[in-house]
Amino acid sequence: MEDIIRRKIDFGRHGEKLAKPRQNDLTDNSIQSIYHNSGRDLRDFVEENRITPDQAFVLHSNEKRTLRTAKAKAASAFRLIPEMTNLGLDQLMIPGMTIAEHLGLSYGTEIGKDFHLAMEAFKEDGTAKYMANWAANPDATTYSSTGEKITPFNQVIKNSGNCLVDALGFLLNPDNKQYLGILVSHGGPTEGLLYAGVNSGRRRTHAKGLADVGGHFDPEEGATLEVDQFFRSGNISKATLTRDDKSYPVNVQKLKELYGGRK
Repeated sequence: MEDIIRRKIDFGRHGEKLAKPRQNDLTDNSIQSIYHNSGRDLRDFVEENRITPDQAFVLHSNEKRTLRTAKAKAASAFRLIPEMTNLGLDQLMIPGMTIAEHLGLSYGTEIGKDFHLAMEAFKEDGTAKYMANWAANPDATTYSSTGEKITPFNQVIKNSGNCLVDALGFLLNPDNKQYLGILVSHGGPTEGLLYAGVNSGRRRTHAKGLADVGGHFDPEEGATLEVDQFFRSGNISKATLTRDDKSYPVNVQKLKELYGGRK
């Protein structure tokens, strides 16, 4: 039987942040938590498969807190020991690792310009209720209770899905010799990544509401996508998205068909 290579994408929401104007600074406790928890989960995969930093990549949004979160995860996965501060993460160099920004993980180029959130409703409703309402009315362009302009949640899924397709393309290209991808985003786009993966594995019914996929992500939370690929042919044997103790089949080809076009 042909040998199988396992590759993994870890995606999630950034860590706990400070209040404005320092919203891109992670709290000290969150940096420690990411390093000792989320990153350690990746360490087993890295060491079992003898992955080196040049065989892994990071994609982040245009906000520094997502890059800092990703660096904390990567540092732990490869047993690097940075200074456990925001500045320490900024100064951390990981030789050989590809680190890049992807617009599909961002709130557009700028909130209020090409991406819209109902900020008053978010403050009033809180994260859980806001996210549930946003996802429950995925084509809405205004938020139901306040009438504020919003980017439709289905557009978020398309943007995030496009990022996931790009990440898988880079991961599965044999010329790149990549085995691990770390993607970090925000509330909304992170759930979009989850929806895109789940949607690809369903024949008829796409995910309906956040409860269908385990609810919204809190800071530091995320999921993994594991892809088993035949060594010689490069064909996909199996792809599975896992969040906590729940797993969803992923159809990589259908994912490309649904979200592969440029948005």
